This record gives sequence, C-alpha cells and structure tokens, in this order.
Amino acid sequence: RNPKREPFEMTPSMRIGTAFHYMIGEPDLVSAKLAGMPDGMIRRGKAWDDFKSENDGKIILSYSEMESAREMDRAMRAHPIFEVISKGSLAERSFYWRCPVTGADLKARPDLINTEERAIFDFKSTGDISDEGVTGTFHNFNYRVQAAMCLDGLNAATESSDWDVFYFVAIENKAPWSVRLFDITEKALTDGRRLYQSAAVKWVECEKAQAWPSFDPQ
Repeated sequence: RNPKREPFEMTPSMRIGTAFHYMIGEPDLVSAKLAGMPDGMIRRGKAWDDFKSENDGKIILSYSEMESAREMDRAMRAHPIFEVISKGSLAERSFYWRCPVTGADLKARPDLINTEERAIFDFKSTGDISDEGVTGTFHNFNYRVQAAMCLDGLNAATESSDWDVFYFVAIENKAPWSVRLFDITEKALTDGRRLYQSAAVKWVECEKAQAWPSFDPQ
C-alpha cells in the first residue's frame, strides 16, 4: 500500500520455508507454485533465462534449496507427531475479521486447524532448533503476533471463544531435520494481541494520511 516501499525479494531460507509449506500443507499446488533448478544450474546465462521464462510466476529454488524442502517434508511426515496433528485438520484456511480496537480489516491464515484437538498448529523452519535458537527466532519474527491473530480470527469467524490453543511445530532446514513442538504461553498471546492491535492503529493512521513513516519523528 506504500507506493515508496522497497521491492521484496525472498531469501534462500524464505524460499525453502515457503516450498516446505506448500509440500506439507498444499501438495496439490507444488507443481504450479514451485520450480526447482536442475543440479548445476546457476542464475545467469541462456539456460537460466530459458528456465526462468518457462517458470514465470513460480518461486524458483536452487537444486539444493528444493532438496532441503523435500527433506523437511519427508522428516515431518515421518515424525510421530504429524499423524496426530494432521488427523482431522484443515490446511491453509483464511479468516477475515475486524479489529475490535480500530475497525481495521484483518486476515489470518493458519497452517493447520485441528478440529479434533481444538488447536491451531503452525510449521516453522529454523536453522537452530535448540531452546535458545527457537526463542530467538520467535522473538525476532514476532510469532506471538501471528498466534494471537490466528486465534482471534478463528474465534471471530466461528463466533465463539473455543479456540485458545496454539502450537508451533519447528523443523530444522538442514540435517538432521529435527522436529520439535512448542506451545505459546498466555502471556505471549496477550502481548501478541497488544502488538497487532497497536499495529492496526498505526495502519489506520497511515491509510488515512497516505503517509508511511519508518519511525516517529523526534
């Protein structure tokens, strides 16, 4: 919405994570959304130009990036927890609602909604699956905001307050492709809700003024 925004470009980690999400949640879309470069191809030259043209509109991954995503998919499906969380689950469903503080239109799209466990599960790829590594990643990327928005959106869409359990399923994006399950505390959810509602206030202000400052002027 900001006409002066910087162009977005996916990092290798983002490409791997996005490919893994398609493989685990929407496998029918893999061939339409992803393209893996042949082994040895580089992102320049005629072969690359032809490949890029043939796969216009798709996320293009290097050979090693696509292999990493496939290994993550295999590891997740082989883990005992996957059968539990995928049974009775709905994948990649979007929910829309109005922010109760600002009236701004909001959207959330959880990875899995488990109707049997009455919980939301979200897959996260990481390079460090230790407690310290995951804690740092969750803080840096504001995952508590995502959790709060997903739960609030689902409750608003179903006109209930039944959904209050959110789990992150973390998987390494490199060997040995370890998998761990993390829940989110009530304190983190409360903080996440405060943050997204505060962001909605700024969003409404920017939309109204058509001005998109990076920081408040001092």
